[in-house]
Amino acid sequence: MGISFERYIKAIEKVLNNMVEKERVNVDVSELWIDTSIPEDLIVEIIKNCQLEYPEALESITYDGKTLWKRDHDLRDSNI
Repeated sequence: MGISFERYIKAIEKVLNNMVEKERVNVDVSELWIDTSIPEDLIVEIIKNCQLEYPEALESITYDGKTLWKRDHDLRDSNI
């Protein structure tokens, strides 16, 4: 029986939308952790392996000084 990531995905998407509304377009995983209480390693796993709906204005998500996700300006999102 695997873990259902749906509620975590929704929480991350909600926080990302809130950050973009506050004009935060470059977000670090630690900020997501603070707002969601989801462990950082789980946030990283979700961003790398799950399909999220990223806000249009979001430019990037970083973790430990490295780019985890970056907006592809060719209208495609990319996981790095």
